[in-house]
Amino acid sequence: MDTKYHCSRVHQTRLKEFIIHILNNSSAVDCEIPLAPLGGTLHHTGTERGSKALIECSGGLELQGDDVNRVAVCTANGTWFPDPSTQRCFETEAKSESQE
Repeated sequence: MDTKYHCSRVHQTRLKEFIIHILNNSSAVDCEIPLAPLGGTLHHTGTERGSKALIECSGGLELQGDDVNRVAVCTANGTWFPDPSTQRCFETEAKSESQE
């Protein structure tokens, strides 16, 4: 014997609204404390979704590379983008040449 259950349109609508509310207001995502880049420091506003991390280089070093970004954001999937630990701080060419 097959038993089938059906929800009324009112209940279906309320369930959809509830699911959308939960998805839009969920802050259960945690990105954990991000790692600072080599040669730099990191200041973050938190570890929940939407938090930001500011990447700074120490002692006159500068961020360099193809995907340089001074601000990382905690994404909905629980990762930092871009990953602060993949950023690198280097001496600028001008500073290197002046030390020679």
